[in-house]
Amino acid sequence: MNTGDDNFICEWIHWKRGFDLCIQNAPEAEITTHVWPNSNFFWQLVRWQKSSIQSYRRKLFHSPGIETMWPKHPYTTRKMFERLLRPFYMWLYFLTWAYTLGNYPILGLAFLAYFACGWHISYRAFVKQYPYCRRKVWAAWLMDYCYAIVDVYAWLTLNQEGWLTRDDKPSADLKKS
Repeated sequence: MNTGDDNFICEWIHWKRGFDLCIQNAPEAEITTHVWPNSNFFWQLVRWQKSSIQSYRRKLFHSPGIETMWPKHPYTTRKMFERLLRPFYMWLYFLTWAYTLGNYPILGLAFLAYFACGWHISYRAFVKQYPYCRRKVWAAWLMDYCYAIVDVYAWLTLNQEGWLTRDDKPSADLKKS
């Protein structure tokens, strides 16, 4: 399969053929993916994000289009817009917080304390559910906020296609023929 083929197949089945899609939530229907223990995991995240951006842009602005999606799936349409705008409003949010911290330090620190309290509650519940992750809880925090870099990089390299985690270059044998 190529990048984004799963999105294309679902779009074709739902919008072009008129079938409704359902989720089968059962242990025997689970599909897993390999999580790389090195920098390839970052490239996997970038590939997934690029695939999502391409899919959402195609669905919202080409086929089927907003006018077709909105009446049938208003929540999904809104979430697609939010996902496309996420890098922009996330960086605006961060810069606004940095400005507030610099000019109104008490207010900036209050916001930071509010978020730190939320992080503590959230990650404590995460560790309670997955106790074997206790020593690596920083990785869960990193996953929650790595999209700040992944989203921007994905948008900047959207025109470059490839798996990013595999050697996409042709082998020497193929070059000779």
